[in-house]
Amino acid sequence: MPTIDWRVAFFRRAFLRHAPRRYAVMLTPDQAQRLGQKYMERRRMITDTMIARHRARHLHTGRFGDLVIGGQRISIDQDPVGALAELRHVYHENLSAGLPQRPTFPQLATTAARSQNGEEITISQYNQAHDVEDLIRFYGARPAKRRGLYFCPFHPDEHASLQVYTVKGHRYVHCLSAHSDCPLARHGRNDAFNVYCIGENLDAKHALRRLNNR
Repeated sequence: MPTIDWRVAFFRRAFLRHAPRRYAVMLTPDQAQRLGQKYMERRRMITDTMIARHRARHLHTGRFGDLVIGGQRISIDQDPVGALAELRHVYHENLSAGLPQRPTFPQLATTAARSQNGEEITISQYNQAHDVEDLIRFYGARPAKRRGLYFCPFHPDEHASLQVYTVKGHRYVHCLSAHSDCPLARHGRNDAFNVYCIGENLDAKHALRRLNNR
């Protein structure tokens, strides 16, 4: 079990304060050429153990690279711990007011979804106000060459398994992966509200509470 020390705590404070729920893994040259991309997304939290085990060498060059601080260039390969310690010494946090705002697309239609008499948003109203294809793109789905198929953002997807389709005028998505345990593969018809719940890691009850600011 890796020891969680000041390096992990500092790395998280400096780079992961926003607690991302997805990260990317660099692919091998063969995989990159076959898939037409350099990275594969992983949708999960980054744990302290993952940070402690991480060896940030470039997959192809085998090097850490150089750390540039002002006019100073430090070879990380020669002294990884020393380089991180030097970064920690000069590190200053940006003011939160200067940071970009997180996109809020899934709730942009909140007002539009409300009825004229001010009733709370329902699942049906949310689905009417949001297009499921726009939502999966927001959460990281990438379109494949074949129309209606996407690389699913909710599991490691090498073969574009996420399908968008229409039934009786309603739009749905379904992940065709058989062994990934993808949440979009558990049900045949996932509407916009289902995608929102999965993307925000909420159950239906808490998703409606958030949408209605309760």
